Amino acid sequence: LTMLKHLKILVTISIILVIIGLKSLHAVPAFPGLLKISQPDGSVVEAYLKGDEYFSWWETQQGHVSVKNEQTGYLEYASINKINGKEELFRTGIRVSKVEEQARSQSSVPKLNRAVLGRIWTAKRRVHRESLMKILQQKKDFDNKQ
Repeated sequence: LTMLKHLKILVTISIILVIIGLKSLHAVPAFPGLLKISQPDGSVVEAYLKGDEYFSWWETQQGHVSVKNEQTGYLEYASINKINGKEELFRTGIRVSKVEEQARSQSSVPKLNRAVLGRIWTAKRRVHRESLMKILQQKKDFDNKQ
C-alpha cells in the first residue's frame, strides 16, 4: 500500500473511533453525597458538589451556592452576573465557613435561582457540543478533500 492509502485508512479508523466515542459521550454527574472541604486556614466546611464536567458549583446544606476561588483556595459564596449577555457564576469574596453558614441560613447571602443555574449549565453544555461538532465537520471536510 502506498503512503496515501495508509493515511486514508488511518483517518477512516480515527473517524470511526471518534463517532463511536461520541455516541457514548455523556456528562458525568457530580458525586451526590455531602463532602467535607478543607479551607486553606484549616477550617472544614460541608457542601455538595453539583453539576458535571461542563459546569459545576458547590452547594451548602442551607442551599447557598459557592465556588472555589482558584487564587486563594477558599470556597466563596456565589452570585450570578451577566457578562456580554451571558449569565455566569461569580465569587462574592465572602468565604464560606461552617460557623457563618449556620448563621447565614436566614441572612443576606442569597439562595440562587435553580432555573438560572440550569440555564448556565445548559449553555455551557451546548457550547461544548458545538465545538465537538465543529471538530467533526473539519475532519469530514479534510477527508473529502483527500
